[in-house]
Amino acid sequence: MKHLILSILLITASAPVFAAKPQLLIQQDLTLNQLLKGQADKRVGLILQNGQELSGILKEVGDQVVRLHQLSGREYFDAVIRLDQVTAVVIRNN
Repeated sequence: MKHLILSILLITASAPVFAAKPQLLIQQDLTLNQLLKGQADKRVGLILQNGQELSGILKEVGDQVVRLHQLSGREYFDAVIRLDQVTAVVIRNN
């Protein structure tokens, strides 16, 4: 019985290591537009040139703008953001 419990504990403790895999792979020629299209319908944060961060569900990605739905802290609002104003994308990667 002790061996069974010890085996279960070892398997449970190591499970996250086996389950972990990268969600985001950066390729050499990846553009911001392509990266964002891959995050459609997921919650992301966009850090703008002025330092402000807007977070919400990424609904649409166009050639020049993106639309965030249900902004964090302002769930009844959407935002349309120019891609040339985005300096970083924050993605939950787990």
